Amino acid sequence: MRALVAVIALASCYRPTGDVPCTVSCENAACPGSLVCDSSDHLCRAPGASSCSVGDASTDVLDVGPDAPANCYGVRLFPTEPVCLDVMPGTLSVTNAAFLDTVGSVECAPQIAAYCVIAYEQIDIAAPVRAIGARPLVFIASGNLHVATSAMIDVSSRHNVPTPTAAGVDAALAQCANTNAGGPAIDGGAGGGAGGSFGGPGGAGGIGFGSMANGGLPASATASPSSIRAGCPGGTGGTGVSTGGAGGAGGGAIALLAHGDVTIEGSVVATGAGGSSQKPTSAGDRVAAGGGGSGGLIAIEGTTVHLATTSLVVASGAGGAGAGGTSGSVLASGNPGTEPSGATAATGGTPFGAGGPGGDGSSKTQFAGGPGGGGTATGGGGGGGGGGAGWIRIQTPTQAQLTIDATATIAPARSP
Repeated sequence: MRALVAVIALASCYRPTGDVPCTVSCENAACPGSLVCDSSDHLCRAPGASSCSVGDASTDVLDVGPDAPANCYGVRLFPTEPVCLDVMPGTLSVTNAAFLDTVGSVECAPQIAAYCVIAYEQIDIAAPVRAIGARPLVFIASGNLHVATSAMIDVSSRHNVPTPTAAGVDAALAQCANTNAGGPAIDGGAGGGAGGSFGGPGGAGGIGFGSMANGGLPASATASPSSIRAGCPGGTGGTGVSTGGAGGAGGGAIALLAHGDVTIEGSVVATGAGGSSQKPTSAGDRVAAGGGGSGGLIAIEGTTVHLATTSLVVASGAGGAGAGGTSGSVLASGNPGTEPSGATAATGGTPFGAGGPGGDGSSKTQFAGGPGGGGTATGGGGGGGGGGAGWIRIQTPTQAQLTIDATATIAPARSP
């Protein structure tokens, strides 16, 4: 059974992005198709267009004018890497809950390698869609794109479930600075893993009690992404006798791109997974906890974009785990970090015994994850740091064409 059901599903032609203006060098080769070489920057541009070096891709509203080919999408959000293809005719109407793997799904455009692209003239999503797999998920409409109140597009990662990582997470790992693990136990407790960083920095891991083992240090936040990519994982907790708790995966990546109107009345979520805690194997284990994953990426572009009163758009980081420990003869793990569900921060996990607590994840107004707490008595490992914010990017031709109702929930704010 197909994961998504279209009102009309006919064969279509997809085109790779080799003739997209300003994405091909002509320094040592001729330009493809009708593009012409610009001697000032050695990039292929559209005939009659300005130099590719003109313009500021970092602005909130970028008017690209008529230069982009008619079948390219995301040209304001990702001017150097738009998605160009011919859409399927008709309307994609999602009326039943769908589970989609972005690797190998028959729903994905066959000639777009980097992403799972689902492209139709009109798209109406009225039921939950859950996406996993290595590639980011991209919905494209040449007309209008609607996410109904009854719908949730979910590319969040989850703690301790059969498919914990969301769409695009695996592909983003190479872009993450995975140096945030906690230090191993040295004459005391191990250090907690730092939270993952993306739009905001993760929180530092907690220090082990009575130890020279530092908590993991988070990577810096990244600049606004130039392509569709997911968030970054939290660091692993430091090793005692056994391996420390695992860091939570970063949130996934979803893009909603249309040449017409984009209306969101339901939910779009790309949150990180909570850090994990490890149960000590003995009273002298001194193991530490993992950091929470960062939020992912939610990218929205249309001629107009309306986030309605009931809309929920969240790409926040998750909480770090509390470290495990001992209490009398009892050995137990701490609690994992919680995962975001709205504008408020996901809380860090509570520890057991002398372990340190986990740091909170990011929130609507706080882009950085909170630090993990240190061990509180002999042998106590550090708690994991909270995950930093993801990115929410929304583009329209002018600011006036973006409408966000007063009670719409967006976390983090659009430009962390």
